[in-house]
Amino acid sequence: MLALEPFYTTPATLTKDNWQAKAAEKRACRDALIPAEWRLPAEVLDNEQMTDVTGVPATCGTLNERELEITELDDVDEIYFAKAIARAKELDAAFEATGQLSGPLPAPVPPTRYRLGLSLMLVGVTDGVPISLKDQFDIKDTELTMGYAAYLGRISKRDCALVSMLISAGAVLHCRTNVPQTMMISDTLNHVFGRTRNPLNRSLTPGGSSGGEGALIRMKGSILGVGTDIGGSIRIPSSFCGLCGLRTTTRRVPYGFATNSMLGQEAVPSVAGPLARSFRSCTYFLKSILDADASKYDANALPFAFNTAAYDSARSREKLVFGLMPHDHNVQPVAPVKRALRETVAKLQAEGHEVVEFDGSAYKDARALLDAFFRADGGEDIRRVRQAIGEPLLPLLTFDNPETVKTTYEVWQMQRHKEQLQQAFLAQWLSTASVTSTGRPIDALLCPVSCTPAYVPGTVFWAGYTGMFNLLDLPASAVPVTLVDPNIDRPDPAFKPLTAKDAEVHETYSAEITAGMPVAVQLIGRRWREEELLAIAERPCYTPPPTLTKDNWRARAEQKRWARESLIPQEWRLSASLLALGRTDPRAVALQCSFLSERELLITELDELEELAGKLADGAVTATEVTIAYCKRAAIAHQLTNCLTEIYFSTAIARAKELDAALEATGLPAGPLHGVPISLKDQFDIEGTELTMGYASYLGRISKRDSSLVKMLRDAGAILHCRTNVPQTLLDGDTSNHVFGRTLNPLKPELSPGGSSGGEGALVALRGAILGVGTDIGGSIRIPASFCGLYGLRPTSNRIPYGFATNSLLGQKSVLSVAGPLAHSTSSCAYFLRAILDANPSSYDATALPFPYDTVGPARVEALPTLVIGVVREDAHVRPHPPVQRAVEEAVEKLREQGHEVVDFDLTDFKGVPPLLSAILTSDGAEDIFRTLSAIDEPLLPHLGFSSSTARTTYETWQLNRTKEHYQQLFLERWLATSALSAAGRPIDALLLPTTAMTACRPGEMRWGGYGAIASLLDLPAIAVPFGRVEPEKDRVRGEEYEWLSENDAEIQSFYDPQATAGMPTSLQLIGRRWKDEELLAVTKRVVAALAAPAAAAT
Repeated sequence: MLALEPFYTTPATLTKDNWQAKAAEKRACRDALIPAEWRLPAEVLDNEQMTDVTGVPATCGTLNERELEITELDDVDEIYFAKAIARAKELDAAFEATGQLSGPLPAPVPPTRYRLGLSLMLVGVTDGVPISLKDQFDIKDTELTMGYAAYLGRISKRDCALVSMLISAGAVLHCRTNVPQTMMISDTLNHVFGRTRNPLNRSLTPGGSSGGEGALIRMKGSILGVGTDIGGSIRIPSSFCGLCGLRTTTRRVPYGFATNSMLGQEAVPSVAGPLARSFRSCTYFLKSILDADASKYDANALPFAFNTAAYDSARSREKLVFGLMPHDHNVQPVAPVKRALRETVAKLQAEGHEVVEFDGSAYKDARALLDAFFRADGGEDIRRVRQAIGEPLLPLLTFDNPETVKTTYEVWQMQRHKEQLQQAFLAQWLSTASVTSTGRPIDALLCPVSCTPAYVPGTVFWAGYTGMFNLLDLPASAVPVTLVDPNIDRPDPAFKPLTAKDAEVHETYSAEITAGMPVAVQLIGRRWREEELLAIAERPCYTPPPTLTKDNWRARAEQKRWARESLIPQEWRLSASLLALGRTDPRAVALQCSFLSERELLITELDELEELAGKLADGAVTATEVTIAYCKRAAIAHQLTNCLTEIYFSTAIARAKELDAALEATGLPAGPLHGVPISLKDQFDIEGTELTMGYASYLGRISKRDSSLVKMLRDAGAILHCRTNVPQTLLDGDTSNHVFGRTLNPLKPELSPGGSSGGEGALVALRGAILGVGTDIGGSIRIPASFCGLYGLRPTSNRIPYGFATNSLLGQKSVLSVAGPLAHSTSSCAYFLRAILDANPSSYDATALPFPYDTVGPARVEALPTLVIGVVREDAHVRPHPPVQRAVEEAVEKLREQGHEVVDFDLTDFKGVPPLLSAILTSDGAEDIFRTLSAIDEPLLPHLGFSSSTARTTYETWQLNRTKEHYQQLFLERWLATSALSAAGRPIDALLLPTTAMTACRPGEMRWGGYGAIASLLDLPAIAVPFGRVEPEKDRVRGEEYEWLSENDAEIQSFYDPQATAGMPTSLQLIGRRWKDEELLAVTKRVVAALAAPAAAAT
């Protein structure tokens, strides 16, 4: 018979008298391995007021931008995207030479390991994934204590099975993490390394026993860590630290040759599993392990590969069915955990999934049975480890109790009981098929992970919700879903305890102490079916919430900016000399860039969208070369103006290649926008990407689906290569926010680009997109178009789909925001509008109108011998600045020279339109805005004056709506009445007026939007048309004799500076009849032709 090798014998050099000194020496040795330049200053380390330390890495100065970018990645597979091309070439060469493929985690060939004494570190080649390990996984020739002072000096003789697998797969094992003494508590402290603290609130526990892993991954010290779980030791730290954690079924992830407590206890085995910041990472890790055949490394590991078919099947199910077990009949969850369950159920049902009740009363004693297994030796295993040096048991641990000893026969009967529970649970699971609408059993079970969020160390805790599923040996995952909100997560005054433990737990809960801490739910799957459970856990409705606080949001914003900048390829970065040129002449920079070819310049200098689309459709240019060209121009534009929020260059180029391949194979373009790179304002959601919409409070907000317009554009063949900056609140004629800062004017950087679509204005003006999509509720397309020398169309509401986009003032329906294009020509706006309307927007968005593009109206306009244009010279509030006033007069003269008729249109009776628009948009007293800001105490930008807004009653809002409708009816009457003024005897074809009272101004000076308010309040299509430029000699400042129209006029006139704005474009606005967008574009085309005609010869 093979002799049982002693697990470990404490060396004689470690004694009852010196172990504490040895432990202190160990800590000092560990800390000495941190380079001096990586050490944090005392003011950070000693600042006990800084409870949330997750923002420290971004602000401490130790990490550079590239390092922050890398460590901010949440998914393991993301690590490879940036270097995929270079690595692919290496792998191709290696495959050609050896005929062998690398492992799923790029393997170091040969694997190189540098042993660093007691550092517990393994350093591999730079292209491996850094993975951390709980202090149980043996690494040959390194010390492992597993939380016991008695194990000081214990040197591992071999790599454990999982370490061997990870090294073979190319992982870099860079550290091991703290555990509690004995491994058997849900906190993390021991006599060797002390207590690990929760990085989100250092006064609370990170959980245990994998608490070191939880803290490390939350702080981005590892993209994925491996913990172990025998009663919740992966899921509890995941829950307390806001992570994704997976408890696997036994024997799926190898555990052989790892150190553990209670070796030989096999009734409820401990299992290894991942903790990460996304379930994609957990899936990637599990697949990498299972596909490498763990049974070759560990005799007890199962030989089954990752079940891709089961994973794909679960992902493809449109409707899932969940069982709901709200409590375990021992301890009820506290308020925030109850809320997390309710909100999760609501989200699932909103997504079309089904939730049915699952009664857990039959398993009420599962936790007690689990505990009996662990104590069946009376604590002898733990006692033997400690006795050599008299290591004291931590006060909370009660395992050293001979009264809990069980005989072998008694243990056998307990195991019978466990199996009966397993069989009963399976039968109950399968029986749910009779109560589900799908006719199949539930796909997963939903319940709490823990009855509380992270708690104060030393207080009472209950691990029954996790322990139950260790006993039943089922895969289980912790899914973060919300944060504790002390305003709504108060203790329930009607609470009635089920047990004495229930009463204790609820007495210790404090919403104030745990405010802002993560709260998770638990998903349970069928035994051995981790793949299905992960596929379900990856669903978008489980997107983990960001841990964003009042203390760290500025650091998070800085991280976001760094991450964005890092996505600009190094070879597309501008030199210092070009950046300097950009401060005086941004448009000249592209012409002098070494990385833009002559062909790329020719492509991006095209004005006409239809021309580019035609070249793409017939193969004259490829989608790939066009996309790369526009990505380069977008990178240039951003470096000069700070116009981008999200950069999708790599995915855009990949999509372009797919479109090229499809065109070559079929000869058919994907749609009318095949291969056209189009930019989007930072409101249009793209599934799986972050969208802040100018709010720091939205940092970490991941879109769960594509907005309707995004889906339409993709179906039309467009390529979405970036999103662009917006102002905080969106209700601003400038573009600045706390996340991305200020966007600069693309023609004169010291001026504003306008807003709120200012990022689009800057990008399109500098040819970073041939067309961009903005939104407009008071002028937010037309103002940037005016300031940046572009055409910008505000369509009638509900013509271009707006569904599932993010917005301010959601629920405000009196004056609708609309989506529309900014471009270099009227024809481009028309081509875009037709591409959208002919694809039936109502099939993408329930609020969009189902009418296709009208070709009859434009044909009628084109057939008219002359146009009749109404002209508005001022709005009775603010007189336009001299260059704008001159532009209107010159346009009137030009139109008349070309034979068109111009008649005056009096807006005196519409003087109340601008204040009415403002009253409607602030009728909630700006509550919508302040609620968004209040989550993190985000300050409102100083020039935004919403603090003085007055909330109106519902009745008062109804009266505002009545006034709006009165204006709409009156305007239509006045429009039709112009037939009496025109020689043609018909109403005007369009109304001509300034787009804005001023040209591009200094930041903060765009304080009058009255000229845009007319079309917005009355819901009329309107387009900004560039015409003329500021000429200081002609456009002099008005003298002292000038009489102001109003206080607003006095302020706006004081901002005029002809020298500062010299050469800036002036803009005219054309307004059409409601729903007659196509006719307005046809009129605009003729007006632009008239304005461009040579001046009539003097007679």
